[in-house]
Amino acid sequence: MERNGAVDFFIFCVLLNCLVEKIINFKAFMSHQPPPTQGFTQLQITRENLGLLKPYDIDQIHSWRTNSSNGVLSTWLFKDDKPYFPESNTNPRTEFFIRGYDYTGGVWRFEAEMYAGSNTTGVSVMQISGGVQRDMAFMLQINDGYLTHYNDPVLPKRIYNQWISLNVVHNANERKVGLSVNGQEEQVFPDAGPGVHFFKFGVQALANSSPTMETRWRNIRLWRLRMELDSIL
Repeated sequence: MERNGAVDFFIFCVLLNCLVEKIINFKAFMSHQPPPTQGFTQLQITRENLGLLKPYDIDQIHSWRTNSSNGVLSTWLFKDDKPYFPESNTNPRTEFFIRGYDYTGGVWRFEAEMYAGSNTTGVSVMQISGGVQRDMAFMLQINDGYLTHYNDPVLPKRIYNQWISLNVVHNANERKVGLSVNGQEEQVFPDAGPGVHFFKFGVQALANSSPTMETRWRNIRLWRLRMELDSIL
């Protein structure tokens, strides 16, 4: 009995569809990446965990250098502001530091969304403190509207007047820092060697800073790898 050509074609289509589906599922399986925070434990950050470094002559209670509204922390700075204590020879700053979670080892993750005000330039906006080669294990700056790791751009376009997401992972055991911006592929940088580390964010003037500087922050989160729960000081 001869087989009908239409039947053969139908069977061929069914088999082809099954093969295509298996290929698609296999590619999806192979390309699956675990969630960025898989294996991490989120740490609680309250107002008590946020220390403030500000010009020493500014009243913190009635300060025009910081503001908190609707879950957004805002920081401002003028280029001619005072340092954070009278004897300091450092540049002025209005920045928050996360206290209570200093560490010397382990794998730690800082997440936040940041907004940079127009014409803010020559400013450090996020740091991991502690190191041997330099004081900071890691630093993000804004220079001429570009987000930079020190002086090297990490994004091809200016970031003024838009929210961007930052995901910074510090592997203090392997002495490296991973940075992902807006969910893009992670960039990896060496840190500055061993030290007591903590995270900072806000605005700190650099030598070429603009007359005024502003950043805003929201959805600030801190994580650490579960296997490193004993690495906190």
